Amino acid sequence: MSLAQVSIRRPVLMTVLSIGVVLLGFFGFSNLGIREYPSVDSPVITVTTSYSGANAAVVEAEVTEVLEEAINSASGIKTLTSTSQDGRSRIKVEFDVGFDMETAANDVRDRVSRVQRRLPDAADAPTISKSDADAQPILMLSLLSDKRDAMEISEIARNQVKERLQTITGVSEVAIWGEKRPVVRLWLDPIKMQSLQVTAADISTALAKENLELPAGKIEGEVVDLSIRTLGRLQKPSDFSAIAVKKTASGVIRLADIAEIHYEPKDPRTGWKRNGKNIVSIALIPQPGSNHVDIADAYYKRLEEIKRDLPEDVQMIRGMDATKNIRASIEEVIGTLVIAFILVIFMIFAFLREVRTTFIPMIVIPIAIIGSFFVLYLFDFSINVLTLLAMVLAIGLVVDDAIVIVENIYHKIENKMAPKQAAVAGTNEIFFAVIATSIVLMSVFVPMFSLGGTTGLLFREFVAVMIGTVFISTVIALTISPMLCSKFLRHQKKGRLFIITEPFFISLNQIYARLLGAFLKVRFLMFPLLIILLGLALFFFKALPQEMAPLEDRGFFMARVSLPEGLGIAKTRAITEEIVDDMTSRIDTLDYEEITAGANGNSATIRVVLNENIKERRSQSEIARQVQAMGQEYPDVRLMVIEPQGLSSQRGGMPVDFVLQAPSIDVLRELVPVFLEEAQKDPTFSVVNSDLKFTKPELHIEILRDKARESGVYVADIASAVELALGDQTYGDFYMNGRQYDIIGAVGLQYRNSPDLIRTLSVKNNNGEILSLDNFVTLTERAAAPSLPRYNRFSSATISAGLVQGKTVGEGVEAMRAIASRILKDYPTVSTDLAGTSKEYEESSSGLLLTFLLALAFVFLVLAGQFESFRSPFIILFTVPLALVGALSALYAVGITMNIFSEIALILLIGLVTKNGILIVEFANQIAESTGCSRLEAARLAAERRFRPILMTSSSTILGSVPLIMTGTPSRVSMGVAIVGGLTFATLMSLFVVPAAYSFFAGLVEKKSLDASKMT
Repeated sequence: MSLAQVSIRRPVLMTVLSIGVVLLGFFGFSNLGIREYPSVDSPVITVTTSYSGANAAVVEAEVTEVLEEAINSASGIKTLTSTSQDGRSRIKVEFDVGFDMETAANDVRDRVSRVQRRLPDAADAPTISKSDADAQPILMLSLLSDKRDAMEISEIARNQVKERLQTITGVSEVAIWGEKRPVVRLWLDPIKMQSLQVTAADISTALAKENLELPAGKIEGEVVDLSIRTLGRLQKPSDFSAIAVKKTASGVIRLADIAEIHYEPKDPRTGWKRNGKNIVSIALIPQPGSNHVDIADAYYKRLEEIKRDLPEDVQMIRGMDATKNIRASIEEVIGTLVIAFILVIFMIFAFLREVRTTFIPMIVIPIAIIGSFFVLYLFDFSINVLTLLAMVLAIGLVVDDAIVIVENIYHKIENKMAPKQAAVAGTNEIFFAVIATSIVLMSVFVPMFSLGGTTGLLFREFVAVMIGTVFISTVIALTISPMLCSKFLRHQKKGRLFIITEPFFISLNQIYARLLGAFLKVRFLMFPLLIILLGLALFFFKALPQEMAPLEDRGFFMARVSLPEGLGIAKTRAITEEIVDDMTSRIDTLDYEEITAGANGNSATIRVVLNENIKERRSQSEIARQVQAMGQEYPDVRLMVIEPQGLSSQRGGMPVDFVLQAPSIDVLRELVPVFLEEAQKDPTFSVVNSDLKFTKPELHIEILRDKARESGVYVADIASAVELALGDQTYGDFYMNGRQYDIIGAVGLQYRNSPDLIRTLSVKNNNGEILSLDNFVTLTERAAAPSLPRYNRFSSATISAGLVQGKTVGEGVEAMRAIASRILKDYPTVSTDLAGTSKEYEESSSGLLLTFLLALAFVFLVLAGQFESFRSPFIILFTVPLALVGALSALYAVGITMNIFSEIALILLIGLVTKNGILIVEFANQIAESTGCSRLEAARLAAERRFRPILMTSSSTILGSVPLIMTGTPSRVSMGVAIVGGLTFATLMSLFVVPAAYSFFAGLVEKKSLDASKMT
């Protein structure tokens, strides 16, 4: 008993099967998370170590290299990068995609703890966090008040806002930008200290003795039990003035005699503004792989609670929300899904022209689509743009099998066969073809599961939906469709619409039959035609620009401002405010919602959040280019505009990152300026920068060891004197209102405007005498690097570049490699690598090419097994070059790049176009075997008989993909154009090429068989 007979005899069972699939789908849907794209973030662990007072070279040698050596042996590491700068070491450990985050964190933590004893005593304990130090925030808010100063607002931000947001699941860090953390600042007067014979070490010792609280034990007895507390800590900043630093014959020298004591911000150099107003900004940075939409939902709930507890004068302003773009993308794709469904139903009705006949294939669509949500649930996937995109494409696919079955049954009913007999016979006749096409379509996606890295994770969920929907639709088509046909289809008088339009379809069939007959007479021309088409495909492929993913409008961008090293913070702030004012005056008020800016040292970051309504404003890229052009108007200012890079939207990097690695920093000191100069000349790049510069003025203190030794002064004493006076050292801490604050000391700013200050500092020798440093040191000013980057344990320089309009990441990478090939001939010890978006682009390109070839091999092998022939699959695969030409020429004509989305479309086309070939070849085999006619005649009859079903199924898929083009979103347009162009051209051409190829190759076999029979 065939499957069709079972389904017809047991309609209730088939109905229950369909309802069960739908219920499981709804269950899966209700338990799925929502995000923009599948989680493709590599596990990243960041190790940060503070070493106050140490310059970049010392930090690298004594901290970074020690930690890197220990961490490097951990398993699963993809890249190990670090940056050593004044007072801080930061190491970023990126693990292979899919590596367990907890395992990675524990491994790094263990290895760091083993070498912690080797770090300098003055260095803080390394901080290990499960986050990418380069990750960008997804949510921001601002606090401001007309009645409170920045320190008070910072306290509120830290204690009332940050603490409550930090516990949201998936949040890696809650950063406070523009924070003014209060400290007790001791501004030392070096002149008074020298005259009173007081050193910075004396002050540090006095504070340690006068500001402490030690356990004092307890009093116990038969009737008493008292714990004892010694109140030795200072309670308020004014208490510090009376501390005795030194006792002399003339009296006691107190701290107020040699220092000004202030309660003020720890780092006055930082500041943050929103639309021109001073603010404290709070940013939520997600953990790699976290669900951003879930974070945002929890965030807004917490904000309502926080807002109720804030003081009345503190205003909370919601800022950037990257999840708005995610929600908009999801809503857009859902709208596309609905439009595709309507268009496909319209196309089916246009061919069948009967409501009953249209209803049967139509019912397959919602069952298959809803059922696919359960597939997502089983594999712990999510509802995202790609899974919904797969459903949009699947709408045109899942209905194909049902259309073919219904059309075949309908044809038999029209030939006066009873509905039940027609349902069984029609289904059995094409059962093998339906199974073959479905297995082929599913096998196309199997190699994609082998893709590694970002691309593999990205499209694994896409593939799962495609395979799941095709499988469900095939089962439904082979069971529900024949059952419904037996119940609803009858041979009856045709409606008026059918009568009016049928002559058109008959004429279409007749025209095709005549054209096919003419082509079969000259079928040998098929081979030069295919060669020409393959040549065109190769031409278009090489002509298309290549990139990881097209740039999309995400509603925000950043501008990084860099000024010459050594420039004061006041100048940086002034120039940044000037640039922001300029931006505000030039950018239309309809274009943006907020412009925030923060300055620190000689650099600043400007964030521009654009109007949510894209229709009311210019595009993100257009506004970004306008801001980038402004950089030319500011001499000595480097302005770099950074737009979110496609799928790497949470990374604040440039599109091209080219890494130069060398065994020593001296080689890079010579190479980097030369490389930068060449890159800046290249027309591919709009702006070029390097993370390694030797532009920071640095004062070197050379110690005259012999003189120091003779005077009883040790090198450690000299270094300590300089560190305590100029290094913003922590002299201790104190508690006020239940909170801990640092005590920081340094020479007053008014004395630090000249290097000669160091000569006036004092040091105590081993006899207790106070001596001037001028006796033991010489000063030399040199240019040094403000930070020392390393990449995979080598000294490195990353050349980052923005692209001019119309250029892609692929072209940028090739331009960098061309420069390297010219310059690095003279630097044999230097190697190169890619980072960031550039690295992801290269990995995805090579992986997808291999996947395409594997998909072809899988399809061939599956077809060979099904047809028990190597000839039939060879004939069917003649459709693939047709699809390539159509897709690549369409992409070229529209001006779209070859990217990860268009490449996936090419792989998908293998399955789509081979379906047409299978229908013709399988039916031709049946005709030849049942009637004994020639292979040429069988090919002609099969093509004519399958002409309308092929046209109907292909048109449904094409029309189902058209809404992707209508969205205007570059990634979806790429996929839509490739599918529509490839399938349209391949469908039209395969209707001629496949019959011709079948008649030619099958005819050769037939001729050999006849010759062999004659010989016997």
